[in-house]
Amino acid sequence: MSTSQWRLAVSVGFTFMGTIVGAGFASGQEILTFFTRHGWASYGAIVLASLLFGVVGSRVLLLGADLDGRSSRSLTLHLLGPWVAPAVDVTMGLMLFGVSVAMLAGAGALFEERLGLSFSLGVVITASLCYLTVLFGLNGIMKANDVVVPLMILTTAWISFHHFGAASASFSSLPSSAVKSAISAVSYAAFNLGLSVSVFIPLGRQIRDGRILRAGAWIGALGMGLMLLCANAAMSRYWPVITDLELPMGGLARELHPAVHAVFIAVLWGEIYSTLIANVFGLIRMVQDLGRRVHPGSVAILLLVAAFFISRIGFSNLVHGLYPIFGYVSLLLLFLLLGPRRIPGR
Repeated sequence: MSTSQWRLAVSVGFTFMGTIVGAGFASGQEILTFFTRHGWASYGAIVLASLLFGVVGSRVLLLGADLDGRSSRSLTLHLLGPWVAPAVDVTMGLMLFGVSVAMLAGAGALFEERLGLSFSLGVVITASLCYLTVLFGLNGIMKANDVVVPLMILTTAWISFHHFGAASASFSSLPSSAVKSAISAVSYAAFNLGLSVSVFIPLGRQIRDGRILRAGAWIGALGMGLMLLCANAAMSRYWPVITDLELPMGGLARELHPAVHAVFIAVLWGEIYSTLIANVFGLIRMVQDLGRRVHPGSVAILLLVAAFFISRIGFSNLVHGLYPIFGYVSLLLLFLLLGPRRIPGR
């Protein structure tokens, strides 16, 4: 590939990572839950999850190009047919909206708890920047991730390398079940890929070049794997003390220079922002794919205003109720994509 094609592949990789990661990853909670608690088997689980990101992510991107898909509805129709796909689309739409509400609530809490500012101010600033970004469509999302993701990689590596060392005795004594860690890895990959389909499908449609899409998917998958390995290695050193922290990676950052902690807070907000713009963009495309001529800005305003009010009263119960359902739907899509189903035109 030419230099310009490699640059575009890297941009696709950054968008890949920015769409997958969120506040749960940046805070360290997802890494603790899905990987670190499995002891030494966590490293094998991270390798498995990274392989799934690369294999399934590249398939979704290529299907976006081949199906000329504007939204995730193209994929669900292709995999599930006209009878089952609508139910899955509704579930995905609810989950995207639910996670969007959770991201806005997280932004408000970050402003309130870490900066001493108003909860509403944090929500309004984040929602406003999200609105301006999605007006530019996929180009806006890719440019935003070109800034956010490199900062995320550097900060994660910086914090992790400063805390590298021998794993704690408690971590070393954790039961390492290959089966349980593999199931956890598959669940992690399925859930995050399921949420990301709403961006990957139109991204594949826009780029179209199979070589760029494959390279971008594997750049993103390897980047995710390296960040997971770094964070997992650092947190294993402080097990089980790290489990009592609301923001485990924040706890590691706080022990370094205050400037590092300030950068971590900025990166955590950036991860909230990158997830929010991906979800809102996906919801806009789902509405537009229903055949209705609506301006993306109008849809974004309605979604963000509704999310603002719901974030004020709390959304955790609904999110907890939807997560298991969405997890099953994501696993279904994952296994269908891993199957021998032919990719049209390839």
